Amino acid sequence: MSIAEKIRKSREIEVKVGDITFTGVRATFDEYAKYVNNSVYNGDVCKLHITGWSGVKESDILDDGTDKVMPFDKETFDEIIVDKPEWSGEIVKVLFYRARNGAAARTENEKK
Repeated sequence: MSIAEKIRKSREIEVKVGDITFTGVRATFDEYAKYVNNSVYNGDVCKLHITGWSGVKESDILDDGTDKVMPFDKETFDEIIVDKPEWSGEIVKVLFYRARNGAAARTENEKK
C-alpha cells in the first residue's frame, strides 16, 4: 500500500445514528475550513463525504415505507439527507471533529 493509499484509508469513517451506520471519508482540514467559512449546509457536506450506509429501512426514508432494509444508493441518499437533520447533524459532527482532530495531531507532531 502506498503512502497516499494509507492517507486515504486513514480518512475513512463510520458514523452511528441510532441503528444506522453511515460510511465515508472525513473532511480534510482544508475542506473543514472552507465549509465553516462559507456556511455550507450539513446536507451538502454529507453528500460530499458519505459513500455508504447499513441498517436503513424503507420506513426510515418514506413515511409509508416498510421494514425492508435498503441498499445504499447515492441518488436516494442525496435526496433524503437534506430532509434528515437528525442524520446530517450527527454525521457532520463526526466529520468535523475528525478533521479538527487530524489537524491538531499533525500540528503536535510538527512540534517534535
